[in-house]
Amino acid sequence: MVNKEKNFVSAVIYVYNAENRIRIFLNAIIRIMENNFEHSEIICVNDSSDDHSADIIKEVSAIASSTSVFIVNTSYFHGLEISFLNLIILIWILHPVSLWTSTTIL
Repeated sequence: MVNKEKNFVSAVIYVYNAENRIRIFLNAIIRIMENNFEHSEIICVNDSSDDHSADIIKEVSAIASSTSVFIVNTSYFHGLEISFLNLIILIWILHPVSLWTSTTIL
């Protein structure tokens, strides 16, 4: 009998137009998870792939027995919104007074 870790573990995989390599990679991750953990999940963050990456993930996830595989789809604009917010926060950290005065910092 194999001793498997009882703690739940998650793996997050960033996916963008990876149809040529996602099948082998995901199979390897599923095998590692199922050999070492009783319960696990793999979250595939699909960053607006325009190939068949999501279809391959769905196909490969069918072989997983004790590992759940999820696809989280994001859009290009979602990434832009987050990066813009990070820029505003960074500017405020570097020049907190500048945002509240009429002085332009850029």
